[in-house]
Amino acid sequence: MVASIRGETEGCGDDRNPLLWSGAVFLSSEQLRHLTGYKKPSLQRRWLVANGYRFDVRADGRPVVMVAQVEARQAGKSNVAHSEQPDFSAIGP
Repeated sequence: MVASIRGETEGCGDDRNPLLWSGAVFLSSEQLRHLTGYKKPSLQRRWLVANGYRFDVRADGRPVVMVAQVEARQAGKSNVAHSEQPDFSAIGP
């Protein structure tokens, strides 16, 4: 099966990859479950933190992950959160 992140797949049947989407801003519950391997929101959050994903948390505790972040990771772009504080150790006395 040939697939692209935003494109359609060839030979689609029940074997469609749930991480393929078209135009969505956030991962669906199914996509998030497929990405993390967990159904329980607390375990999804733990997995996302352990793997360096940024996310928000809904009022019901479910994590919200942007599609663009997953696409960037798949494209090999860094997703590490940068410190908001400057590194003063580089400055001499």
